[in-house]
Amino acid sequence: MKILEWENLKWRTPLFKLYCHNLNKGDTLELHRHDFYEIFWVLSGQLEHVVNGHASVLHPGTLVWIRASDAHSLSHSPNCKMVSFYNLAVASFIIDELQGRYPELGHYFSAKEKHPISMSLSSLQLEWLNTIAEQMRSRGSRLEVDRFLINLMAELQNYKSNPYRNCPRWLSEACAKLTEPKNLTIGSTAIAVISGRSPEYVARELRKYTGMTPSMVVNNARVEYAAKLLASSHWSITDVAFMCGFGNVTCFFEKFKATYHCSPLAFRKKYRLQ
Repeated sequence: MKILEWENLKWRTPLFKLYCHNLNKGDTLELHRHDFYEIFWVLSGQLEHVVNGHASVLHPGTLVWIRASDAHSLSHSPNCKMVSFYNLAVASFIIDELQGRYPELGHYFSAKEKHPISMSLSSLQLEWLNTIAEQMRSRGSRLEVDRFLINLMAELQNYKSNPYRNCPRWLSEACAKLTEPKNLTIGSTAIAVISGRSPEYVARELRKYTGMTPSMVVNNARVEYAAKLLASSHWSITDVAFMCGFGNVTCFFEKFKATYHCSPLAFRKKYRLQ
């Protein structure tokens, strides 16, 4: 496996390298590691990503944080003509210093989890990210690099606490009503039913303001409600899964573990109210 070293990285500045990649059919960035940190986000097309043995398809707006310990490869998805994505490589000392100054930022580059963090950006966030990235590239100072990273992580922290804060009122209110058990069983069209809008329109608006699909939003609400039931009731895990609208237990386990990084049973043992 190829090891990319910061000192040998072409076209970098002493602080970073920002490059826009365009992959055509058949193009692949082979499996590799590096001794620096990396952030990349998809602009268009679909990107096939394998990291630490886990494969996924990344869509426009997906942002991935790569640690020095991660082994990953990138390739063009056969479902589109061309893939375009930004790749930002950052010298290790910059991230190390920022983590020392702001410990809460270490979450994004922590080596505790097997897989790196991946998240969906809204179209508004993606536009904002592209703008501040270009500002950093044009100015190139340490101040601009620090500002880029801190602003990005601060924006994502705010997004994590309330992903619907920028949505139109009708949409944020509809998403809030997903916490009602009767709405969790409707399925991916729940937001459209609650708001009285068409599923197609709801999907476009969600993608624009949150970067998520209706299914993602509904499943997030189901998992949150499941966590409350696991901590406060004596229902079996199978019953909890169906009460929250999941069609099968396997799907419930996958979604729950992706959110809480543990099984429903482990969560119950840790947080159950006596």
